[in-house]
Amino acid sequence: MIWKRFAFFILLVALLPHNLPAHVRQIEQDYLQGKIDKVEYMKLMGYRRFAPEKLPEKYRETLSEPLKCGTSIIANLKMNWQKLSIQDQQLFANLLGRPNLPYSYMSPEGLFKLHYATAGYNAVNNTDADGNGVPDYVEEAGKIFDYCYHFEIDTLGYKKPPVDDVNDPAVDVYFSNSVDYGETRWDESGTSVPSYIIMNNDFSEMNLPTRGLDGVRVTAAHEFFHVIQLGYIVREMDFYFFEMCAVWMEDRIYDNINDYYQYLRYYLKNTDKPL
Repeated sequence: MIWKRFAFFILLVALLPHNLPAHVRQIEQDYLQGKIDKVEYMKLMGYRRFAPEKLPEKYRETLSEPLKCGTSIIANLKMNWQKLSIQDQQLFANLLGRPNLPYSYMSPEGLFKLHYATAGYNAVNNTDADGNGVPDYVEEAGKIFDYCYHFEIDTLGYKKPPVDDVNDPAVDVYFSNSVDYGETRWDESGTSVPSYIIMNNDFSEMNLPTRGLDGVRVTAAHEFFHVIQLGYIVREMDFYFFEMCAVWMEDRIYDNINDYYQYLRYYLKNTDKPL
């Protein structure tokens, strides 16, 4: 019971405004202080994730700090779409589509279809020790996703997520160049939706607290739980709790990685601020 309470405390700390990257904290602070309205807040957060070159200078000073997950940003944009300007709707519509990647690989158990590139901006590490034509990074990611699926569905008992194509029911995963960990997106509208995952293409960026395959592990656990959550219900009010639970899931599956410890330093530097 004690460890469960401690885990919940950590997750609450992770979502406090002062625990966000500095540039995001500034956006959040300006919104809470009434300097910008909700539409401007959503737009700026969308810029931060998808078009950082459009951010005003005051929000770009520490842009190298990573965001853990962009799913809640996407949710805000989708659920308030009509409030955005036509120009911003066009911008985000182009940026929120599925990445166009040339290759795909089915995970060993056929539960996930992993899409990737071996050259260009979105290329994964091309190391292929077994010489089978599939990068080792992609193969290892496939095993990790299968493991997360069985843990979250079979061990913990969550419902299988809805599929977007009955003839191709595997969950799509796209490896895309990013300074962040990943995010979950969806194409359809409704109270429950099938979704797909965008993953960092190499987890090699020095700004990431957890890199390499451990980065893949915690992100797979986190984002696949979003896929499950979106199969239950899609409501704007729930996304803060979705994020809390997805961070909890990382620690539930991979207790020894502890990526979420990164949030503690913000709290310990701001102990004068109430939870």
